[in-house]
Amino acid sequence: MKKWLLIILTLVFLLLTVFFSNILPNYSLTGWATKGYVCSDSDGGKVAEVKGLTKRKDGGYWTDSCININQVQEGYCDSSSKTGVRTTVITCPRGSFCNTGTGACKRNDICGDGKKHVLEQCDDGNLINGDRCSSSCIIEEDFFKFTKGKNVRIFTQELLNKFIKKKYGSCILEETYKVNPLNNKRVKGYADLGDSIAIIVREDCDMGEVEEPWEPWKLPIKMLVVEFEGKDQFNHGDYCCKKGNTDCIPNYGREECNAGETVYNYVNLLNNPDGFTDLVMNNGQEEVRLYSLFYLNNYIKEEAKKYGKIYDQDIFDIEIKGPYRLNEDPPNKIPKDQTGVREFFQNQSVDKGIDIEGYDSVVFIFLHDYHEVSLYQGFISFASFPDLYISEISQGYSEVTIGGFFHENIHNLGIFLNGQYTTDKYSAPCPRGNYWSCCNLPEGIPEPNKNPLYPQNKACIMCEGIVLAEDGEARSWNDLSELVICSETARELGWIN
Repeated sequence: MKKWLLIILTLVFLLLTVFFSNILPNYSLTGWATKGYVCSDSDGGKVAEVKGLTKRKDGGYWTDSCININQVQEGYCDSSSKTGVRTTVITCPRGSFCNTGTGACKRNDICGDGKKHVLEQCDDGNLINGDRCSSSCIIEEDFFKFTKGKNVRIFTQELLNKFIKKKYGSCILEETYKVNPLNNKRVKGYADLGDSIAIIVREDCDMGEVEEPWEPWKLPIKMLVVEFEGKDQFNHGDYCCKKGNTDCIPNYGREECNAGETVYNYVNLLNNPDGFTDLVMNNGQEEVRLYSLFYLNNYIKEEAKKYGKIYDQDIFDIEIKGPYRLNEDPPNKIPKDQTGVREFFQNQSVDKGIDIEGYDSVVFIFLHDYHEVSLYQGFISFASFPDLYISEISQGYSEVTIGGFFHENIHNLGIFLNGQYTTDKYSAPCPRGNYWSCCNLPEGIPEPNKNPLYPQNKACIMCEGIVLAEDGEARSWNDLSELVICSETARELGWIN
């Protein structure tokens, strides 16, 4: 009896060993054993279909996650890395999508059933490419181009107003019904249809079957900046400066400046129509230039000159309103809830009687303080053409404060100037120590042909990290002279071919 029990226990042990070795394969890395760390990867390495937890040298973990609907940022063990973990971007296999809930690729077995499911961008009831909704249920690039069909055309409302009416106004007989942009079928109501609208065209007009040429916006682009402050905001930060601005100290909104000191308020610095304010700090040892929203024009024109593009006028005509006090917090730090953020500030504009009509672009800036009175930590800034939604902490101000405003504007500027959205030049999420770069190579670094490649000396504005080493070690830029528009972004802006 004991003999059989021993045999059974041995078999169970072997089965468990095989099972756990498949689930949690370990990769020993030289020098880790003395610290008690052994690299492990729960999905066995570069496997996009399984969410992985990859142990770093410091004992923490890298977690696989989705970059977008069809790509995974995958971690794997690598002893040559400073952290012991490297990452790579893996595109999900055809017919599958990255499930944000699991952080792994998941096969979509329901694409083509005519119902839009959570993992689909569209579903037109078939698995045919070239009909605006691909065989993988992803919206195709020609989504808003001219559609075929006698005497009927479908456009975005914005494109209709900005281009089609201007060039083909005499051809339009009627602006007719809203349509579903994925199947061109007439629908009732306006919910969830985006901007698509159909027009009926005169029979004697030939609008052609080619993509519309892009006509850049007439400069300057009329921009309205609407500033809001948090419901619990009690004081924005200041710089308290001695006579003659010989020594300025930030108070971070926690105390009043002394009598006789010159006060530079955060909001005034942000909105300075001169473009910048020069201060002296650290007992007269450091000169600091604090840029404002209005410096955007100078920055773009100076960067354009490097590529031979000369602007003899301002790019933007900037007007500022506010700040207005909110009665409630916006949606909190939810990257995917851009719709909620948009609706929140649009509704706030209506409630407070702010006229935002007649502008090419509206920028909503939320000034908030989460250090003292509120746990609200802001939302992640984003561009939603033609508007911007930006979250800024209002208790401190430095040379780099303006970077987010410039970055988000460059996104939309590509559409204004060249009909092409200017893309980020980084892959996120990414592991960060004190500072780790996510910049893509080569388009995310200013000097891709530098030898040796690292360290880089500046940062591309669409990545904003100065990459110091191959493993991703980097630092943030400290002065606007270190933040440049790199060649791929210049191409998207139409400055170079």
